[in-house]
Amino acid sequence: MSKRRVVVVDDHPIFSQGLAVLLGSTGRYEVVGTASTIGDGIALVERESPDLLVADLSLGEEDGLELVKRARAGKPGMRILVLSMMDERHYARRALASGANGYAMKGESAPVVIEAMDAVASGGTWLSPRERDRVIDAAIVATAAGLAAVDSLSERQFQVFRLVGKGLDSHSIAARLSISKKTVDAHKEELKRRLGVPSTQELLRLAIEWGDRER
Repeated sequence: MSKRRVVVVDDHPIFSQGLAVLLGSTGRYEVVGTASTIGDGIALVERESPDLLVADLSLGEEDGLELVKRARAGKPGMRILVLSMMDERHYARRALASGANGYAMKGESAPVVIEAMDAVASGGTWLSPRERDRVIDAAIVATAAGLAAVDSLSERQFQVFRLVGKGLDSHSIAARLSISKKTVDAHKEELKRRLGVPSTQELLRLAIEWGDRER
């Protein structure tokens, strides 16, 4: 079985070297390059096309979340694990929203870090059990608040919301309601604001749940 190719972006070379040794010991991963800045990291990702990017959020004066966003935009199929000292309570959900597939803290044991790598590399999402519980609790609260706010929507906004839940894209919704795609997109943005959801994916999830309750 071929090894998964990994790029590490961390501004502490000793940590990068140690992680490379740890990953190499598994026989499943090969670190093909390391970088310490966003620019060098993006250039390395573009050159090496790795299967997995491991990124810190603290890169000197730079923000690792920007690295995650740029890497995700440039390589949509690449898996991304954030491995950071920054408290997961404050940054894990931000990292996932920026495009990461998992978040682990540097204080975790070597077996846990490998577990996180394996989960993300295999197409899953990894958070620590404690953070996973917090995310689930927050999602439940957000869903309840969002569903309650549906009653405040205008008739047109509600029409768009229901069609989003049926899986229609903006072009299809526009054709169904005899309005422009630009108008549909504007309604979607307003729906996200009114219902308190941060992304189109979350709007879809909420709309599907609403549709399930109507059945």
